[in-house]
Amino acid sequence: MNYLNLYANFLKRLIGPRKRLTVVFDSSNGTTGPVLKRAFKHHLVKSIYLNSRPDGNFPAHGPDPTKEEAIAGFQAAVKKNKADIGVAFDADGDRAVFIDNLGRVVSSDTIIYLLIWHLNPKKAVIDAWGGWLIKKIATPKFKTKIIQSPIGNYYIKKIMRKRAVDLGGENSGHYNFKEFFYCDSGIFTAVQVINAISKLPYQFSDFINFLPSYYRSKLSFPIRGDKDDLIKKIRLFYEKQSPSISRLDGLTMIFKDWWFNLRPSNTEPIIKLYLESTVKNLLTDKTKELKNLIVSF
Repeated sequence: MNYLNLYANFLKRLIGPRKRLTVVFDSSNGTTGPVLKRAFKHHLVKSIYLNSRPDGNFPAHGPDPTKEEAIAGFQAAVKKNKADIGVAFDADGDRAVFIDNLGRVVSSDTIIYLLIWHLNPKKAVIDAWGGWLIKKIATPKFKTKIIQSPIGNYYIKKIMRKRAVDLGGENSGHYNFKEFFYCDSGIFTAVQVINAISKLPYQFSDFINFLPSYYRSKLSFPIRGDKDDLIKKIRLFYEKQSPSISRLDGLTMIFKDWWFNLRPSNTEPIIKLYLESTVKNLLTDKTKELKNLIVSF
């Protein structure tokens, strides 16, 4: 049995844009190229393929599309071809990074917001880094129940299956769907996002510009000393200012105009800090403040 064609035909049935779109795909010399070329033969989709030949040496660039150095050429190709959207995949194709028609990287929160608007799920699960665009804007607007999960696709899948959740999304570029067996798939996500932006009466960049602005920063630090002592120190420093504290995954503290999550990595000897704010200058100040607290520990 030709499983490649079987999978491509499954995806092909789901592709249904409402208007003509130009899409740039960068497979990072991973596994998605052969599938994309079989699946995206739609009369309303002009597909441009970059690095579509599988090659474990990754001659074009590194296989992680969340790295800035891996997508510079991809961004240029989107602008050069005046594409409506670009999609870059990691080596095994379970993650996707999206670029708008102006060549800008689209945040995972924006993609989740778009998918909630498009698919109208009853329930969606996001990880501990899921931001206010989802929790403050999407939730009341679309009436989707938002469930938070520890970081890691294992936890997303577990919660989705246990609670029959329709949609899951992570900051790392993993997106899970109930109709895709609760699993994550970069190509399945690309199909849904392409279908979604085809419904817009304007360009993808306009959709993004119309959304409220949230400013984010993400830093990593080598772990010095006991990680639990560090987290306790940070909690004690801020707890009188924070009306909401969560230990779902590491430490999350929420304030009026900003919030942060501090958590040890599951795979590296580092601790990760993620911040979000409604005000750019406030984000800069709080990032500096927390950095000094962590480094001085």
